[in-house]
Amino acid sequence: MRENNFVVRRVGPGQPGAADGDRNTALASDNFFAAALLTLWHRVSQAGGSVGYLPTATRQEIAPAAAAAVDEIRAGKRKALVFTQHTDIAKDQLIACAFLVPATIALHSHRAEVRTVIVDPDHQGRGLGRALLGEVDKYASELGIDTLTLSVRGGRGLEKFYEGIGFTEYGRLPDSIRLSPTDSREEIFYWRSVGP
Repeated sequence: MRENNFVVRRVGPGQPGAADGDRNTALASDNFFAAALLTLWHRVSQAGGSVGYLPTATRQEIAPAAAAAVDEIRAGKRKALVFTQHTDIAKDQLIACAFLVPATIALHSHRAEVRTVIVDPDHQGRGLGRALLGEVDKYASELGIDTLTLSVRGGRGLEKFYEGIGFTEYGRLPDSIRLSPTDSREEIFYWRSVGP
């Protein structure tokens, strides 16, 4: 996909992919990617995004999760799809990211979990989340996955978004996410078949 200078890329251990114009559609899970992922994750957290941390979280608090994600990508345990944007300031700025984690149990080999859908605050509301999840769907299909699952924090309005792109709620866990001693949120679980 190339729209408004955005390019979708699959992140991997550094294997080159097919060319898309003057840029490669693959992106290495190297230290540059790790730093860009941490920066994006921190920006979204600071803006109040439901990405596993409070808005007050520091880069140092988020760094272990970003490092673990990159390690899992390098090991082939986690897939990542990202949108990058070519700007005058940055050759390829990381704008959005979603993780696809295939099940490791043989009886669940047809399933994968979508984790940590992150869109830069400056680019939210432009359809990038929807487009990114469309790319996740395509990638899952190529991997032989036919069922996607995910969970979201309640009270953020994310239910309408995910239901609008075909996910069906299958359960809620009350008080699953504790934002403060007096503010707990439920976790809402969704599933969807891959494809149209």
